[in-house]
Amino acid sequence: MWWRRNAVKTLLTASIIFCLMITGALIPTVAQEPLKLIFPHFPPYTYQYSGQSQGIGIELVSQALDKAGLPYEITATTDYGRALYSVKAQRADGFFLASQNNERDRFAVFSQPLVVNRWCWFLLKNADLKPNDAEFKSQAKIGTYLNTNTHKWLLKNQYKVAASPSSIDSLLLMLNKKRIHAILLAEVVFENAALAQGVDLTNYLKIVEVEKPFGLYISKQYLSRHPDVMQSINDAILQVSPLYQQAHANSFDID
Repeated sequence: MWWRRNAVKTLLTASIIFCLMITGALIPTVAQEPLKLIFPHFPPYTYQYSGQSQGIGIELVSQALDKAGLPYEITATTDYGRALYSVKAQRADGFFLASQNNERDRFAVFSQPLVVNRWCWFLLKNADLKPNDAEFKSQAKIGTYLNTNTHKWLLKNQYKVAASPSSIDSLLLMLNKKRIHAILLAEVVFENAALAQGVDLTNYLKIVEVEKPFGLYISKQYLSRHPDVMQSINDAILQVSPLYQQAHANSFDID
């Protein structure tokens, strides 16, 4: 009888181990499910050059995810509209760099800011119409980048959006040819495009409209499967973002 009891114990042990193996294979873990992120062409924050993902945003996001110990995949798309659609369609788990808005909040959760993005008006230096003029909103032809938050903000506030291409170089050309009166765009994006074309920035008048935090959006679908991931990302951002490093350094300043 003893050999039967031993056989039963052995069979039971093997069954338990097998069940645990199967259960482990079926339950997704962070290590088994890389975070699939997508970014728009928005230099110098995010862009591709010779097939390589590059830019300020790529570097900061990669540093944060590496610090958090999360596996990830990063792919490119053309603009913010396509990036958000990829998240809605569950083809991507998140996108960056982005500022916050209500539409994005319905599908994803916004992270701690990585950088601050300044929205600026850019006009030719001798421009007659300026953003503070009473007739500017009703008369000025405005250009901005397709599907960005500046684009949505201009439409919401009833500005005359005359141009919203998916090429920043096209916007710059329109302004220089006086086809539009002004551009509302992220400061470093406009200045990067102008400098790349060899254009003197002193040719333009720059007026800051607002400062917006720039971070990552992670889909609510992904976070429902991995509820601890956002906290891990936010903790890592606090360690790698120049925003918090500068604040930490300032806390030790002695007057």
